[in-house]
Amino acid sequence: DQKLIEAGRTFGLSGFQIARRIIFPTALPGILTGLRFACSFSLLSLVLAEQVNSTAGIGFLIINAQNNQRPDIVIAGIWIYAVLGILIDLFMRGVERLALPWRARVGFS
Repeated sequence: DQKLIEAGRTFGLSGFQIARRIIFPTALPGILTGLRFACSFSLLSLVLAEQVNSTAGIGFLIINAQNNQRPDIVIAGIWIYAVLGILIDLFMRGVERLALPWRARVGFS
């Protein structure tokens, strides 16, 4: 916002200080939200890549178990992916909480 930059100049901040104290904190919520979505999509891409064309990994194990009619292994693999997704989301929420202490908390903690 130009008004924030103008206020920073009024208070005598240099270009680096404006970037560090105004521009970066203003952009940080959007950056972290994008990073959180990127982590989710990267996990989804990992699952897809492992199940489509892999000779090792959890996805290969799930497809192999499906071909051998082993639903217990399939469900265990899906649970592993679910837990991995939850851990990534909790990690990113922790990063957001540390990086954005001024941001209001909404929803589950």
